[in-house]
Amino acid sequence: MPAPSAPNRSRIKNKMKLNPENGSITLPDGNLITAHTALSDLAARYPQTRPFVPYAGTAHFGLSFTDTVQQYTVAARFEPEWLDSVSVFFCSIGEDNSWEAWTEARELQRRQEFDRWLDKQLGSAPCTVQISAAGKCRRFAWGSAGAYYHKQDGSTAIIVSYR
Repeated sequence: MPAPSAPNRSRIKNKMKLNPENGSITLPDGNLITAHTALSDLAARYPQTRPFVPYAGTAHFGLSFTDTVQQYTVAARFEPEWLDSVSVFFCSIGEDNSWEAWTEARELQRRQEFDRWLDKQLGSAPCTVQISAAGKCRRFAWGSAGAYYHKQDGSTAIIVSYR
């Protein structure tokens, strides 16, 4: 997940939420990301953050939020201007996320924590569930959501996709 190009530590007003009806994400600062959010919308809301463009036609927009208990990282992926997906990562303040402290067991535990968060957010909303070695994908009319462990890079994240 790309890091923001400039520090963006927004104040937390709310807990992060995922709406099961349309896939919109309420960010901890109260702003919303929806399937219709454009790159220019986020750039206008967070002018201190610059998009990361790893290759032509794709841009990532990274945000960080911290409260007294948790820290959040959100990365929106655009192709080219329109939202494709959002990656979400959160952990306790002070948790050691260095490579020295990394273990696969911890990442698999984190995936379970993220799955529980998704279950709580999505409740009993009707969806199709597809399970793979990477994680559990919940498919809706608006897109999909899942918590995935990426063995290739050793990371775990919640991915909300709008395509």
